[in-house]
Amino acid sequence: MFCENIAGKLSNGGFRMTPQRRVVIEIMVMNHDKHLTVDEIYELVKEKSEDIGLATVYRTLSMLMKLGVVSKIILDDIRNYYEIKLSKYDHYHLVCKKCGRVIEGKNILKKYVEEIVKKEHDFMIVDKKIVFYGLCASC
Repeated sequence: MFCENIAGKLSNGGFRMTPQRRVVIEIMVMNHDKHLTVDEIYELVKEKSEDIGLATVYRTLSMLMKLGVVSKIILDDIRNYYEIKLSKYDHYHLVCKKCGRVIEGKNILKKYVEEIVKKEHDFMIVDKKIVFYGLCASC
């Protein structure tokens, strides 16, 4: 179902749903609860279709970000992570500096911050990513 919704967004954005794009989207949907690097996405894609190159994965992710279907998140100083937006709700991320665990927080905080920024600075936010770094309960 999600792939059909995304196919509609592609069509509205002037893009076609190619077999390669479908595989990348299916991988993102199947791993919707994870934050994946390009290399991780590529490895999962290769398991389904060996004829898809790394450049195709990069181009597909770039297109999906432009359409607002995928978000790129910088959780550490080394890699970018990608997640698919299956929900209309934003969330923030908590990253453990010791074990690397990523926890997703509810969107309440982001709404509060957005309201304060708008009120105090007369600034309209068009995109936002909030990441907190610390230690998780296990560490």
